[in-house]
Amino acid sequence: MTSLGPTRWSQAMRLGAALLISATALSVGAAFSAEPSSDEAKTPITENTRPVRVIGTPPPFTTSQKSTSGASESPESNVAQAVDQVADQGVETPVDLAVDQTYDKPDSGRVARDDQPYMMVRLLQDLQAQTAKGSTHALRAQRSLLARMNDQFAKIDPVVWEDQRNIRAVTLFMLSGGHPAIGTRLLEMDLPNHVDTSLISASLAYIKGQKSDAYRGFSALDPLQMEPSLGGQIALVQAVLFLPHDLNSALEAVDKARLLMPGSLIEEAALRRGVSIAAAMKDPELFQTYAIQYIRHYHNSIYNSDFRRRFGFSMRRFGTSENEQTFADLDIVISEFDLDSQRQFYLLLAHAGLVEGNLHLALQAATKALPLTMKNTADRSRAELYIAGSMLKAETLDQALEHLWAVRRKDLDPRDMLLAERVTEILNGIRHWPEAKEALSEFADKDVDPVPENKDWELDTMTDARKQLEQADDILSYADKPMKQASR
Repeated sequence: MTSLGPTRWSQAMRLGAALLISATALSVGAAFSAEPSSDEAKTPITENTRPVRVIGTPPPFTTSQKSTSGASESPESNVAQAVDQVADQGVETPVDLAVDQTYDKPDSGRVARDDQPYMMVRLLQDLQAQTAKGSTHALRAQRSLLARMNDQFAKIDPVVWEDQRNIRAVTLFMLSGGHPAIGTRLLEMDLPNHVDTSLISASLAYIKGQKSDAYRGFSALDPLQMEPSLGGQIALVQAVLFLPHDLNSALEAVDKARLLMPGSLIEEAALRRGVSIAAAMKDPELFQTYAIQYIRHYHNSIYNSDFRRRFGFSMRRFGTSENEQTFADLDIVISEFDLDSQRQFYLLLAHAGLVEGNLHLALQAATKALPLTMKNTADRSRAELYIAGSMLKAETLDQALEHLWAVRRKDLDPRDMLLAERVTEILNGIRHWPEAKEALSEFADKDVDPVPENKDWELDTMTDARKQLEQADDILSYADKPMKQASR
C-alpha cells in the first residue's frame, strides 16, 4: 500500500471535511424547509399559547432569509445562516420545576417580558456571577442595573406584583443591594390573598439590622425546598443570622448555599463566610478546605480583598492552637498564594503565635517567612525578630542572639519595636546569673531577748500562743527521753 505524502494527505483531509460539511448542510436545510404537519397547522394559537421548543433544536428558516441574488447558495453559507439565526433568536429558558407555580396568572400583557422583575433579577444574578470571576465591567453594569431596577420597580404596573415569581424576585433584589423602599411599598399595597409577602418582611428586617425579627422570619425556612437561586440566598442570610452563637448551624447553612448555587456569587460569599466560621471553631482542616476552594475557584473575584482580610484575621485565631497539625494544615493553604502573600501571612501567623506564647508555631511560621524576604527590608527584620523571640531558651541562646543582632530597629513599626525591647530584655536575663539587690548576711545565733517586766504588752492571743508552745515543749522533751536512753 502506497503511503501519502504530507501535502497529499492534507489535501485529502480538506476534501473529506468539505464533503462532510456539504452533507451536513443539505440535511439541515432539508429539515428546516419541511412543512408543518396538518395537525400542527390546525392548532389555533392564542395569546396564552406558548410555543414548545426542544432545547437544542434550531428554528426553521423563513423566506426572508433566502438569498435574493438568484444564484444558488453554497452549503457553507447555509450553515452560517443557521448559526446566525439560532444566535439571534436564542433558546428558551427552561422552566424551573422546583418552583411552585400555583397562582392566578395576572394580565402580564401590560408589561413586556424582559421588563418583568423576575427577568431583571436573572440578569442581575448573571452579572453577579461574572463579578465573582473578577469582571470589573460586570460590576459597573451591576450598579447601573440596580439603579435602573430601583427606578423601574417604583413605577411598574401594580398588576405584576400579583405574580409570586416577582415577589421572590424583589426578595432577591433587596438582599442583593436593592433599595428597601421597594419592599416597604409592596407591604403597603393591597395585594391578593395568594401573594405571600413574608419573605419581603423578613428581608426588610435583615436589611435594617433588626436581627431578632429577621431571625424569626428566616430561621424556620428550608432553603433546600426552594428554587436554587432563592434558596441559596436565604441560606447565606441564615449563616449570618446564626453567628456568632450557633457555629454548627451557620456552617450547615453555608454548605447549603454552596450546594444550591455552585459557581455563583452566592458560593463565593459562602466560602468567604466559611473561612471565618472554621477559624472561629479553630478547625484547621475545615479552614483548609474552604480556603483552598476559594483560592482555586475565585482568586480573581472582585471581593478577593475581603477574603484576604478574613484569612489574615484567622491567622490570629490559630495563634493559640497547640495542635502539632495546625501549622501543617495552614502551610498547605498559604502555599496556594503568590510569594508576596505567603510572606505576609507567614509573618502574621508568626507574630500571633509569639504574642500568644505559642513559640513552636511562631518559630515554624517565621522560619518559612525568612527565605521569602529580601535583605535590608522591614519584612526581613520582622522575620529575624520573630525567630529570635521564639528561641527564648538557654540551649538556643546563641542562635537567638544572632537573629536578634540581624534586626534593623529603624525598620520596625512601634508594635514590633516594643516586642524587640521585650525579647532583648529576656535574652539578656538568660545570659547572666540573677543578682540580689542586697547582699545576704550570714546566719548568726542571736541571744533571746529577755521577757519584759511589764506584762501589759502581752495580748490574750499571745498568752494563748505562749501556753501552747510550753505544752509542745513538754511533749517533745518527754518524747526525747527514750531516744536519749537508747543512744546511751
